[in-house]
Amino acid sequence: MDFVHRYNLGLDICTDQETITKKPQRTFLDMNGKPDKYMRLRHVVHLWNKRLIDNGIINLLRTDEDIRRFPDKNDYYDIVKDIINEKDWKKFCEWWPQTFDKADVEQNYGKHYSGYPFDKKLFLDTFMSVVSETHSGAHNCNPEFFITEKIVRAIGNCHPFVLLSTPGYLKELKLLGYRTFEPHIDESYDNEEDTELRMVKAIDSVKELCEKGVPVECINIAIQNQQTLNNRYQDTIRMLEGIFNG
Repeated sequence: MDFVHRYNLGLDICTDQETITKKPQRTFLDMNGKPDKYMRLRHVVHLWNKRLIDNGIINLLRTDEDIRRFPDKNDYYDIVKDIINEKDWKKFCEWWPQTFDKADVEQNYGKHYSGYPFDKKLFLDTFMSVVSETHSGAHNCNPEFFITEKIVRAIGNCHPFVLLSTPGYLKELKLLGYRTFEPHIDESYDNEEDTELRMVKAIDSVKELCEKGVPVECINIAIQNQQTLNNRYQDTIRMLEGIFNG
């Protein structure tokens, strides 16, 4: 509801017409904070290993809180040392993606970033989103289905998406009325119980999209999903009005 509420108050989002006519130079948008969360830094390292980083607009934002906990980027190495050697890690740290969204910097978020405002141009300059959600189910991370602004921003800006989250996340989205992108995108990762394998399979789907392109059918589904988001908002407002007025 928050996304549509902000849109009604003037939040600038991608329209369906802009989505149809845009001419992106990169395949995917991949906006991340809190690098120590299991699927955040690890999935970006996987993108690095598969040489996909030039296909996307990627950030790996370290907030003030992150910097207090991990003063140096090398402090993160223990999280990923099983998938990248020290020599390549040094190169990765030199490349470490900075924010492409000036709202991240201007608002100087300390511990949390609300997700708003955002730079609409990031969605116009890419075809789809790689979304690393808050819950991953890894180790001590919550295994429950949980929607945040991360996936809602993609849906609200007509972006197809590949999801990095808990198993069955896409199934739960469908129960809410949204469409996902199979068979145009391989979504078998959603059925994988092992967190690391699920992430790797999702990145393989991103790799295929980078190599073959994002099918136009995915864009059409994404436009429908934006309308579903708005419809769900309107339905909720009517329900609340009925409760308070009834």
